[in-house]
Amino acid sequence: PGTGKSHVIANGMLSSQMRARLGRTLVVCNSNVGLDSVLSKLKEAQPHRAREFACRIGYKDKVSTELGEFYLGDVDADVAPYDVVFTTIYRAGRQSGPKVGGVATELRPWEFDTVIFDEASRVNEVDVAKVVLRNRASLRLIIFVGDHAQLPPIVHSKLEERGYARSAMERVLDAREAAPHVMLK
Repeated sequence: PGTGKSHVIANGMLSSQMRARLGRTLVVCNSNVGLDSVLSKLKEAQPHRAREFACRIGYKDKVSTELGEFYLGDVDADVAPYDVVFTTIYRAGRQSGPKVGGVATELRPWEFDTVIFDEASRVNEVDVAKVVLRNRASLRLIIFVGDHAQLPPIVHSKLEERGYARSAMERVLDAREAAPHVMLK
């Protein structure tokens, strides 16, 4: 905590110069508080412009009141006009469409070029897969931001029993030779 990860996302990765290189960007996090922290820093960094290119979707009552101007609606909201969209991992991977046995079966596609996973040490592979599949037609870059030694991943016990008790970020770090990466200190 306090190492500046949110600052790097808001002031570095989402600066106008980097946005031009990253394309449409989806910023996801396991927690609404973490997500709103990054959006708040973006608002501070670009107070007169952030609202033009960024929006927040999800449950309205979970969005910080000071960021209400960014709220667009739930995940079915039209995010096409925005270059940067903030939502939780759960909402980003939420299925919709007709329900079978009470469960929606459709994962409607989004078209983001880049996905930034904040608090990536908490993200499990299933959640990453849902977000990647939803953006498979356009996705060019996945960025994990987090401290793998800070917090454990959030994993359902049945997945843990099958060997998925590690975060997707940990698996990428174990395969460093195969995956391009930059470790910040």
